[in-house]
Amino acid sequence: MRLFKIILGLLVICAVTADAQTILPAPTADAVYVRVQMDFRKCASPYCGGFFISALNKRALLCSDGSKSERCYVAEIDWSRTGLGSSQIQDLENATATGAVIVFGKMRPFDDFIDVKPNTLGVLDAGRAWIAATDAEPKGYFFQVEDLGIRCITTPCYYMRATYLNWFKSLTISGLNLNGVGADSDQIERAWDALADGRLLVAGKFLRSRLERSGRGKTLTASQFYLPVDPLECEVDEDCTVSAFIAPVEGPEDCYCPTCPVVPMSVQEEVSNEKQWREYCEDARLICPLYPCTLPRPVGCVNNQCEFLP
Repeated sequence: MRLFKIILGLLVICAVTADAQTILPAPTADAVYVRVQMDFRKCASPYCGGFFISALNKRALLCSDGSKSERCYVAEIDWSRTGLGSSQIQDLENATATGAVIVFGKMRPFDDFIDVKPNTLGVLDAGRAWIAATDAEPKGYFFQVEDLGIRCITTPCYYMRATYLNWFKSLTISGLNLNGVGADSDQIERAWDALADGRLLVAGKFLRSRLERSGRGKTLTASQFYLPVDPLECEVDEDCTVSAFIAPVEGPEDCYCPTCPVVPMSVQEEVSNEKQWREYCEDARLICPLYPCTLPRPVGCVNNQCEFLP
């Protein structure tokens, strides 16, 4: 009886956890996950030289000219909402030559060229971007995969959720096999980090082992996986500062004394840390030392990281 109650409790925990909301945006009527392919045609810009986009797990996409097609042409990609640096954008656009880029975004009319009829050409307004781990060709369906935080004492353990991109359909799985992609150990480690916060995208199929054919477990075998491209810490020296708000604060237990500026960081990170500190710590009873601060050393942007300058 006691064992039954423990098992029932675990099932309840699993059910609650599985209902957690993913941090990735959900597709809408006009915002979808698309694979981006560079246009190699030779003609006058902007009619050629842009990008072809195709909606993942869908046969057709609504193009800017009102037609439905397996793929749509866009004259350019607007990356401004992603917060990515110019070098990252260049890397992504170069990677579209092999179709290695996935973007979540929506199309809007291209209105920067007066000779183009309204709404006949489009722009892809990018919100987030992912890049393929290797040059392996993706096969199967495309999924967002996330760790549900469930830990079991027996197998199989359905501790992950795979959501079909651009569909409102998901299922829990007990395994994820990334070995067939040809990725190195660093890419595999980054993939598991992305899995932990629900930002890993995977192309693949459910290939059942002998154990799974007997009804135990479900493993997604990847033909390719895509890593999220996050904004750089900095691009120029002006993006960096020396801050006394040395760490993020998620609750009163994280409060500390911001005495002297001692840590180099991006201006964006400092703004976020200070905002969190004032929310949780400004009225907290902290016993902070009082001593004069020395002039901080100059900082700059070195290899996209904020560091003290020599």
